[in-house]
Amino acid sequence: MNKIAQVTNQALASSHLIPIKTTRIHKEPHYLINMVAGGKILKTSALENKVQPDPADKKESEKTVTVQASTAIDPFRPFEKELCIAEKIEPHHAIVLNKFCVVEYHLLLLTREFEKQTNHLNRRDFAAVVGTMARLTPDWVVFYNRGLYSGASQPHKHIQLIPGDRSTRASFEEGNNDTVEFPLIPIFDALVEQDSTISKVPFWHFKHAFMSIKHIFDNDIEQRAEQLTDSYVKLLRSIDVYEDGEHNVAQEGEERFLSVSCLNGAEMHEISLSRSKFTNYNFLMNRNWMLLVPRSRENYMGISCNSLAFLHGFFAKNEQQLKLITEEIGLDNLLPHVTFPSDHQFK
Repeated sequence: MNKIAQVTNQALASSHLIPIKTTRIHKEPHYLINMVAGGKILKTSALENKVQPDPADKKESEKTVTVQASTAIDPFRPFEKELCIAEKIEPHHAIVLNKFCVVEYHLLLLTREFEKQTNHLNRRDFAAVVGTMARLTPDWVVFYNRGLYSGASQPHKHIQLIPGDRSTRASFEEGNNDTVEFPLIPIFDALVEQDSTISKVPFWHFKHAFMSIKHIFDNDIEQRAEQLTDSYVKLLRSIDVYEDGEHNVAQEGEERFLSVSCLNGAEMHEISLSRSKFTNYNFLMNRNWMLLVPRSRENYMGISCNSLAFLHGFFAKNEQQLKLITEEIGLDNLLPHVTFPSDHQFK
């Protein structure tokens, strides 16, 4: 934690770290809305306007812009040294600060070589997760936005970590009882069982899978990466999203690709923009549980959702979006619009 605070302070002073200021606005006990200061756009993304609208969804088609030139720059090849927490970990990853963070001490766990954000996580990724979590306090949450329609902001594979307890950070105001970063973290912790049976979140009625993993972190650290990988694959298989499919030409037309070049121009990669080829999903975990939610679309009526939405953390960039979320769509209705019905079959 000392290294994270040190690099954060230095990066702030040199303007390499550019936090997006937000104001916490609570709406109902188990929801949190953050208002973005000055109406800044949250998705400071190489993928902004690259994803294609769902042809079956008129509302989304009206809100999403499709561009002709599908190109993006990979900001992680190379990553900014001024944001680096650990240049090499386990040994295929690096840890850097999220340059445009909305949560203080927001970390990115990057693959050192280019890998696609449309890939599943693998054992090397979980070894890096275990190595990173061993350096952090137990409250931290890990999440991964798989695919371009899950809220992923960059095409280069990156896992994200945020602290779950606000009271551990310098900016937390004493006397503020609001210590939890996102409302569903303690609720999920309370659902944890001793075994690894796959279950559901009782108040959600869309497709997802939940698993207790506390027993894994009670085991020897050398076994954790393998056990976490196995548990993750079980979640994927439980809702039939482990195997990828073929591009559906009849539904989407000719397959399009995003060309991704590294900052120094020495590499070029392609990543498919197909909706049908990969199942997009949000994956979240801490030391107690893991959760997987397949995604039907990236946004609803212009309200983008990534993994943090499934901790009931939402972001509004202006008063109009705030009203849209709370009054027109409704907090209880937003997540069902970006997920699949509980009885949906992928195969």
